[in-house]
Amino acid sequence: MAKRKSMGLNAVLSGIKTIFSVIFPLITIPYVTDVLSQDNYGKYNFSYSVMQYVAMFAALGINTYAIRECAKVRNDRAKLDQTASEIFTINVIATIASYAVLAIVLLIPFFRPYRAAIVILCINVLFTTLGCEWIYSAYEKYFYITVRSLITHVLSLLLLFVLVRKEDDILPYCAVTVMATSSGNLLYLIGRRNYARIRFKITDGIKRHIKPIMTMFANTVTTSIYVNSDVLILGFLTTDSIVALYSTSAKIYTIVKNVLAAVITVSVPRLSSYWANKDTEKFNSTCHRVFTALMVLGAPAMIGLASLSKNVILLITKPKYVDATFSLQILSVGLLFSVFAWFYKSCILIPTGNEDKILRATVVASILNIGLNFALIPFLKHNAAALTTLIAEAICLGFAYHYGKKYYKLNIKLKDWLSVVIGCVLILITCICVPMFIHRNIFIVMVACSASVILYFATLFLFKNSVAVMGLKLVKKKLKIGA
Repeated sequence: MAKRKSMGLNAVLSGIKTIFSVIFPLITIPYVTDVLSQDNYGKYNFSYSVMQYVAMFAALGINTYAIRECAKVRNDRAKLDQTASEIFTINVIATIASYAVLAIVLLIPFFRPYRAAIVILCINVLFTTLGCEWIYSAYEKYFYITVRSLITHVLSLLLLFVLVRKEDDILPYCAVTVMATSSGNLLYLIGRRNYARIRFKITDGIKRHIKPIMTMFANTVTTSIYVNSDVLILGFLTTDSIVALYSTSAKIYTIVKNVLAAVITVSVPRLSSYWANKDTEKFNSTCHRVFTALMVLGAPAMIGLASLSKNVILLITKPKYVDATFSLQILSVGLLFSVFAWFYKSCILIPTGNEDKILRATVVASILNIGLNFALIPFLKHNAAALTTLIAEAICLGFAYHYGKKYYKLNIKLKDWLSVVIGCVLILITCICVPMFIHRNIFIVMVACSASVILYFATLFLFKNSVAVMGLKLVKKKLKIGA
């Protein structure tokens, strides 16, 4: 039986990987928004949103499903090889079909200005399919995933400064974006044979995967609608400059959300294994730890980001993007809705095989999101897109909680809730007061963030918050082992 690493260590590794993904845009966004014209940056973001749809149809609902199913049989190599090969075969067929549809879509005259950028960006779809990252996640090989991420992002960063030098270098920027992920997927392709023998083969066993994959795919489609339709509808109803403003706030919001989601990501294989083996005690205790950790980390992230939205935008972009401030503040409020909806969907409903319940939630949220986007964007522009995203995430959380409470009962201690609330109040006060005494933007962000972290965690330890106490014990244990 494969030795399981500490979930805390896995979360740290996943967090480091996410931080690499955070550092990359933090460096590239200021550089790219300065070098490229605002219109070209808007064209890039529109092209990227089209690529995301192609990637979505190529991936179907395979990634999450593959992690769950492979995690269940990872101790039986024969079953794992069979399961992984069947899922991979479906993935390849879907990728070919997606490219065929893309070729037809690009013949439409509207897409002519974006055609070259879309083609380059969509190269990434093929490498994602061949890489099969999900097999590494099923084995919880987060150290390897993290190292690969570091190598590819450093390489891409170097290429960015070499290739993107002029305001019309949109195509080289697309190529660098592809390099950031495709080179890593090549490493996955080379190394995956150590964990499973994955081959393309059409067998009758494929049929058993179709229904759950298509259910997850339907969920992915509806989720993607309210995540990506904002940019597409903005592109059709407004200008490339407005798209650039919203894309800036959305990227910052997504960065923070993905950092928090590192805790969720590493828990899915473990929870799927626990549920498959009917170990409900470990399932519930793991869910409790994940939920509490998200509460402790998510609430201050929301308050801090909302309070410093303007400063963060000015720090990583240029003053011409300052109009994205209010949309980022709106998205910041939606951060908690999004993260906890993600928790109930990925940690509760997916491992328990209730992907159909997730579909119901996302269908309602997506329909409302599209309707509100068309109604509000002509008047509120990028702020409307942010507002509809917040509403959609809130609806998803409501549905996911309703279905998920059957499998996991919330039982958070009062001292944990109280310590988080008081700590967040202190963060808000700090972020309001610091700009009164400091005027240079970079120092405002540095001082406000540093003081907020100190005050917040001091509050957690004062109230003996369970997550803070557990984290301290883990650190002491590691230090004792290392001594």
